[in-house]
Amino acid sequence: MWVLRETVVALMVVLDMGHVTLRASEFSDIQTRH
Repeated sequence: MWVLRETVVALMVVLDMGHVTLRASEFSDIQTRH
């Protein structure tokens, strides 16, 4: 059970990091356009 919980937490962290990176790339795209 603990392994499953840790896997879910790790997945959430990875997804969160990916979301942040996506936002950063979007922001830089807007910056370069203007």
